[in-house]
Amino acid sequence: MKSRYAIALYLVLLPTLPCAGNPVQAVPEQFLGSWGTSLADCGGKSDEASLHIEADRISYHGGSGPLRAVVVRGKKEVAWVAELTGEGQTWLDASAFALSADGDQLTQRSGMDGEPFIRVRCSSILG
Repeated sequence: MKSRYAIALYLVLLPTLPCAGNPVQAVPEQFLGSWGTSLADCGGKSDEASLHIEADRISYHGGSGPLRAVVVRGKKEVAWVAELTGEGQTWLDASAFALSADGDQLTQRSGMDGEPFIRVRCSSILG
């Protein structure tokens, strides 16, 4: 079952990657924590684009669930397939992320259009 998710992840994200990454069991430490659209929104309920990343699970404003496949390339890029549940539905989410040089911004590319969405690290102000 996990190999099916890994294959799906590679097929969805491979066009965005100049070279393939390595499958791993968990999200690397540098990506873990809470992320929001701005420092002002961190910790508040109003940030509908908030994201919390754990080693084997993610939580968005509208859904959360386990990571089914994780692929890492270098120290600044990660991609995954997550099985999310929220508002009575369950779906697969394939996303790719890149950290800024200082590690305080996280750029997400999701779906077929791959439009970038930037979040800031909240954990530095939330402790």
